[in-house]
Amino acid sequence: MHPVPDSAPITQEYGANPSAINGPAGHSGRDYGVNTGTPLVSLVDGVVRWANWCTELPGGPNGWAARWFLSLTFGGIVVVVEHDDCFAITAHLSRTDLNPGDVVRKGQVIGWSGATGLGTGPHAHTEILPKPVNYSIGSYGRINPGPYHLEPYRPLTSKVPAPAPAVRAMRNGIDVSSYQPADVTKRVAADFVIVKATEGTGYVNPQLGAQVAAARARGAAVGLYHFATAQASSDEEAAAFLRAAKPYLDAGAVAFLDWEPSGLATYTAWAEDWLRRVDHATGCTTGVYMNLGVSRLGSWSAFAKAHPLWLAFYGAGQRFDGYATSFDPPAVPGWRLAMWQYTEHGRLPGYGGDLDLNVYLGGVTQWDRATGAAVTAAPNIDPLEGLLDMDQKTFDAQRKVAGTPAWYLANGRDHSANLTVAVKTLTGLVKGIPASVLKATVRRVGAGRGQSVSLATLLAYDLDNETREKDTDAKILAALTSIEQRLTALETTKQTKGA
Repeated sequence: MHPVPDSAPITQEYGANPSAINGPAGHSGRDYGVNTGTPLVSLVDGVVRWANWCTELPGGPNGWAARWFLSLTFGGIVVVVEHDDCFAITAHLSRTDLNPGDVVRKGQVIGWSGATGLGTGPHAHTEILPKPVNYSIGSYGRINPGPYHLEPYRPLTSKVPAPAPAVRAMRNGIDVSSYQPADVTKRVAADFVIVKATEGTGYVNPQLGAQVAAARARGAAVGLYHFATAQASSDEEAAAFLRAAKPYLDAGAVAFLDWEPSGLATYTAWAEDWLRRVDHATGCTTGVYMNLGVSRLGSWSAFAKAHPLWLAFYGAGQRFDGYATSFDPPAVPGWRLAMWQYTEHGRLPGYGGDLDLNVYLGGVTQWDRATGAAVTAAPNIDPLEGLLDMDQKTFDAQRKVAGTPAWYLANGRDHSANLTVAVKTLTGLVKGIPASVLKATVRRVGAGRGQSVSLATLLAYDLDNETREKDTDAKILAALTSIEQRLTALETTKQTKGA
C-alpha cells in the first residue's frame, strides 16, 4: 500500500544522488514530499519493532542501530515494522503513538510526517530491508520500496483491535520478579512474560498481580514460577504456590518450578513430587527451570523428563542489546527443551536495567495451542490420587454427574445401596495397590538422611523404631517406679527413727 496520499510527489528516488550522506550506492529509500502532520500508514499487517527517536536506540551505534543499519542522529523519529518478508522503516516523523510489540493492520496510521533528524525539510522517508537481513553488504541489502507502494493509499478509520498476523508467533520473552518495577512487563516488548509468584512456603511476590496485569495488557502470554527452597516438604511448597497462583493459573497462566535450591539440586525426588502435585491441581503439564548441569543429572525419572524444560545456560555470559536473532541451544538428552534463558544481562527499549532474555522453542501446551503449533498431551493423573486428593471444586462438579462416587456420596440418603457400591469401589482401589509400590526406592531423612531404601524397608524401620521406643519407654518407666519406691521407703525409715 502507498504509505502517503497518492498525490504526494517522489522527491528523491531509491539509488539517487550518491554522496557523502547517501553513500556511494545512492539514496537508501524513497522520499515523498508531504507537509508536516500527514498520516503515514502501514504497508501490510505487521508488528512494531521500534517507534521512537533514533537517539534512544539501546546500545549506542553498535547496539540496536547496527541491527537495522540506522544512524542515531539522521532519522529523527523512526518507526520499524516487521512484516512476513521484510522490515519497513519510516523516518523523520513528527510523532508516533505506537510502542514496540504493537500489532498493526494494513492501512493503520503508524505516525505523522515531519522533519526530525537530519533533512532539508518536511518529507516522508521510506525504506525496505528484506529478511533475512544480509549484514555482509552495505546498507544490509535495502531494496527499492516502489514495488511495496503500488496499492492506493487507504487509511483505516475503524478502531477494531487488529488480529495478530503470522509474524506474531511465540518467540521472545522475559522473566521478572520483585526486583523489577511493577510495570516493566508493559514497558518492554515480549511475546511471553514469566513472573515469580512464590518462594518456599512464606514468600509471595508483592508485585505479582501488577506484573501479571501489565503483561496481559500488553498482550503477552503469562507464566508463573515457584522458586523452590526444599526446606519444607514438596507438598507444603506446592500448596503455598497454588494458594497464590491458582487464580492466575485458572485464567490461563502456565506454572513452572524454578529448581535451584541451595545445596539440594540433586534431590530430584522432591522436585518430581512438586511437579506431580501441581500437575494434578491444574490438569496441565508443569514446566521446570534448571541449569545445564542439573538437567544432566542421572536421577531425573521419565516422569520429570516428560515435562517441558526451561533451560538456563549463558555460555560466555554475553550481554545482549535486544533479543538474540539466532540460536544454537546446548544438548539436553532426554528432555523436551521448550525455552532457553540465554542471558541475564539483556537490555530492551523501555527499561534501563538488566533483564533475563528467553527464546521459546515450543512444547508448552497452552502456548502451542494459542499459536496453532502441535500440542503436547497433558500428563495422565493416577485415578487413585485423584480420588484421594479430590478438592471441593472437583467434588461439587462430580456430584452432579450420576454414577460417579461423588454423586453416590452426595446422595447417600436416597441411594444407600449405591453408596455401598461406591465404598466397595474405593476399597477395591486401595487394596489393589500393586506390591511394586512397596519396592519403590525412597530417600530417608533424619538420622538415616541420604540412604536410599525401599518403601517396605522404610516401613519396617519405622515399625522397628516404634517397638524399640516402646521397650525403652517401658524400661524407663520401670526404673522411675523403682526409684520412687526406694525414696518412699527411705522417707518412711527417717520418720520412724525420728519418732
